[in-house]
Amino acid sequence: MECPSCHADTVADSRFCIECGAALPVLCPSCNHANPERARFCAKCGYRLSGTSPNTVAPVAPPALLKPAHSFAERRQLTVMFCDLVGSTELASRLDPEDLRDLIGSYHERVTETVIRFGGYVAKYMGDGVLIYFGYPAAHEEDAERAVRAGLALVDAVTQLQASEPLRVRVGIATGLVVVGDLVGSGAAQERAVVGETPNLAARLQTVAEPGSVVIAASTRHLTGGLFEYEDLGAVEAKGFSEPVRAWRVRGESALDSRYEALRSGETPLVGRAEEIELLQRRWRRAKSGEGQVVLLVGEPGVGKSRLIAELQDALKVEPHVRLRYFYSPHYADSALRPIVLQLEKAAGFRPSEGSEGKWAKLEAMLALTATSDEDVALLADLLSLPHDDRRPLPDLTPQRKKEKTFAALMRQLEQLTREQPVLMVFEDVHWVDPSSRELLELTIERVQHLPVLLMVTFRPEFIPPWTGLAHVTLLTLNRIGRRDAAAMIEQLAGGKSLPPAVVEQIMERTDGVPLFVEELTKTVLESRLLSETPDGYVLIGPLPPLAIPTTLQASLLARLDRLAAVKDVAQTASVIGREFAHPLIAAVAALPEADLRRALDELVEAQLIFRRGTPPDATYTFKHALVQDAAYGSLLRSRRQQLHQRVAWALETQFPPIAEAEPEVLARHQSEAGLVDDAALNWERAGRRALGRSAQPEAVAHLREAVKLVGQLPSSARRDEREVALLLSLGQALFGARGGANPETAATFARAKELAMRSGDPDAVRRASYGMFISDMIAGHIDQVFATGTELASFAEQTNDDETRMVAGRILGGVHALAGDLLIAEQQLRNTIELSRLTPALVLHGDTFAHNPGKTALATLSHVRWSRGFPEHAQQLAADGLRMIDQRSEPNTAGFLMVWAGILRLLTRETERALLHAQDIDTFAEERGSRFWQTVGEWIRGAALVEQGHLELGLARLTSVFARFAAMGGRQHEPFFRCFEARAYLRLGRSEDCEDCLERAHRCIAETGQRFYEPGVHIESAALVRHQGRYDEAEARLLRAIEVARCQESKSWELRAATNLAQLWCDQGRRDEANSLLAPIYAWFAEGAGSRDLKEAKTLLSAIQSSQGRA
Repeated sequence: MECPSCHADTVADSRFCIECGAALPVLCPSCNHANPERARFCAKCGYRLSGTSPNTVAPVAPPALLKPAHSFAERRQLTVMFCDLVGSTELASRLDPEDLRDLIGSYHERVTETVIRFGGYVAKYMGDGVLIYFGYPAAHEEDAERAVRAGLALVDAVTQLQASEPLRVRVGIATGLVVVGDLVGSGAAQERAVVGETPNLAARLQTVAEPGSVVIAASTRHLTGGLFEYEDLGAVEAKGFSEPVRAWRVRGESALDSRYEALRSGETPLVGRAEEIELLQRRWRRAKSGEGQVVLLVGEPGVGKSRLIAELQDALKVEPHVRLRYFYSPHYADSALRPIVLQLEKAAGFRPSEGSEGKWAKLEAMLALTATSDEDVALLADLLSLPHDDRRPLPDLTPQRKKEKTFAALMRQLEQLTREQPVLMVFEDVHWVDPSSRELLELTIERVQHLPVLLMVTFRPEFIPPWTGLAHVTLLTLNRIGRRDAAAMIEQLAGGKSLPPAVVEQIMERTDGVPLFVEELTKTVLESRLLSETPDGYVLIGPLPPLAIPTTLQASLLARLDRLAAVKDVAQTASVIGREFAHPLIAAVAALPEADLRRALDELVEAQLIFRRGTPPDATYTFKHALVQDAAYGSLLRSRRQQLHQRVAWALETQFPPIAEAEPEVLARHQSEAGLVDDAALNWERAGRRALGRSAQPEAVAHLREAVKLVGQLPSSARRDEREVALLLSLGQALFGARGGANPETAATFARAKELAMRSGDPDAVRRASYGMFISDMIAGHIDQVFATGTELASFAEQTNDDETRMVAGRILGGVHALAGDLLIAEQQLRNTIELSRLTPALVLHGDTFAHNPGKTALATLSHVRWSRGFPEHAQQLAADGLRMIDQRSEPNTAGFLMVWAGILRLLTRETERALLHAQDIDTFAEERGSRFWQTVGEWIRGAALVEQGHLELGLARLTSVFARFAAMGGRQHEPFFRCFEARAYLRLGRSEDCEDCLERAHRCIAETGQRFYEPGVHIESAALVRHQGRYDEAEARLLRAIEVARCQESKSWELRAATNLAQLWCDQGRRDEANSLLAPIYAWFAEGAGSRDLKEAKTLLSAIQSSQGRA
């Protein structure tokens, strides 16, 4: 080295110049850069300098070799590296011998430093070549990894050597069993020899390597797994080897850190399941006889549900039968009926590139023998998103009715299939089932009991099936296998040979009896090079290190996926698409040459990671296990995953537009994961509205939630707020239909929509959001919140001078005042609303789920107010007018509202027969619309009417069920009124304690919610209870309280009913004059309704009183 101060030559290992005493720079042993004396790290490459020599120069001779501490030969697994300097012959011809000596010395120095840093042993210098061992003299469990890392570091380190032109090396690495340690030669030439083919293979691979690259053998590649990125060189010719050898070029370190890999081949052994197989075969025999059976197969992931079904299928191969199989996936849990669609497409023989006419022809051909009508064909074609025309019209049906008829068509298809052969039907992984498929599954379970069908349903324990109580349903729980069965399985996987007890013990400890875990872990061990196969079994090559066996199944699966770079990439790409993927789609996404893609897919099929159906390019593939897909997907870096999702979205949009159009939620999912927020939000919205149109409300909720979430990520702007408001209003509709108006999320959704709408000042959005809050809070009984909403909206209406907003505010305030018992204010508000509605008769608030016309629904509420105020005939006229004004098809939910309130009015007027007719109409309406809310309220009316007719047990059962369902939805509206019927049933059945508890609930509800409209009625029922118990004074007090409340509300109808009950009590006590004085005035007040039950009873009682007074 030259002194930077005086330029004098220095002596090796000097820290100061011998001529001027200046401090000398510190040479970096990694890149040879001259650093300041006090530097701790190299300024050029970052190599740690502290603790190293201050500087070094090229030695005259190769440095001394590290000698092993022992001197006896060993049989051991060794990783051998051969490193060669490229172009050394040309360098010798151009360089002065002394310069060449310095250059080779620097090269040897750099190799030695690098190898020692990674724990290797330089066995021999051979001019421009170096022979290196990893695993001798000191073994490391990751010696193959160390060797590869050292090879890559050598490639970089040698290029940093200062020379007239860049220097490069070739590196070859191989791993294998050798005999090493014999001393050969003498003196400076003495070395530790290694005997075996491994060194020769490493040397031959070095010749295959391009300058500046590292090439490794299959044995080393097997041990290093996914720690590096590789290029598969295929089979290469190697001098001295009879067969070509497989080789890989190491491109660099990968982002994965798994050290494990395995291949899975052959059928998985089935052990410990004899009883389960026998049970399934018995159920099959019973099903074949026409007594359909359902087996619910439950077990944790990897416990062998799919394997058990495969075993049954193998057993049935010799028997004629039809097999139908449906796979569910977490990616498509919100895609309605997707597995059903896929199965139909496969059965019809659809090809992805095929046009609609070709698909129509295939569908019609498939259905020619099984379809019972043209309507069935049209409905199934619509399910498959095939276009309709005049030749093939689609029936004009509501979404709910279309769904029902489609389900019926599918059931008829199943029935037709069973006329030819028995059917084995399998629904796999229904813990990921979409709500619409669940409805279809429930229908199928009900229908198959009279068909030759064995229906098997698999799911994980977190799914709670509602069908376990049915006579033809069997619940079969797959438990983990015991230690004896696990040991037998390990032995079968090992080809009938035994494994070392320590290995078997560790496998069983790690897998805990989960068959898939046992399978994967055993295969990983067998392929891990930790074992040596002998005639009697397998033996450990050395001590069993903790990391030799993967600690998780995911690591085992990742190891398999990492075995070949091309296979890994394709498997990861496929995992992004989904559990099932078509060849054209993965071809578009993977962007590989077709031959390479097919080769990679072939290897995945051979390794049994995936199944293939059909022939490429029309083939479809399915991951053997969902866990395999999960592992492949989870191994991707977020950035790579995002890129792949973007490619899938691009492919769907540009090359498969029919899929993108028919399944916007699939496209939206990929766009979401790709970070394409705007596009994803748009397609989630499309999917949500499409689901609403099909009455698939739970799916609509899921899709619209995603859209709202993504829009919320967009930069703040007025346009963004408008989009979010529109989405929130749609989501509110979907939530109302799926979970009920009283669900907290429903209320919160409308509240957020209103907040944004008020910010923008859009009257229409404010009205719609406020009305959504009104409906939600009214059902929940949040009276105070409704008052606040109505008051704020009324103020907004005045600020904007908007009559439509005034109308909606009046509708809200009229409704809440009525429920609170403020009858005069309610009547005024409702009449104003009805008057204003004539100016905007077509105004409808919200869409498909609860499209309410505020003017018409105000008629229904006003009818209750008018009844309470003592005008029963006018009340019935208002209700009838409202019902006559609506069309159930164009205004379905306004119709539902009016029918419900008309039914409740009939209960108020005690016309039970008419109430039952309304309940039937409501039930039909709810069934067509798929509305759980309307169905629940309709059942309430039916239960109350049945109690009034004397069907106490039946009516009580319905009421109790409805209260539970309504409570689950958070609903409390009308609760005090219907509690009265429940209490009446308990009292007539002699269950006084239950009656008292029921009435306490009613009083508590009034206190908590403010629903005082029904308070007089609750006091009347409370009086009936205590009178029945002989507590007459208390009964009198409660009836007087009912009259007091009724008079405060100016409710003549409630006052008349309470007065009639109290008058009867007084008559029984001989207090006829008091009874007459109480009842006669209120009876005389009524100018209409003489034929009503209340007035008839009052008249009869008055006549009896007056008759007895006359006799007296």
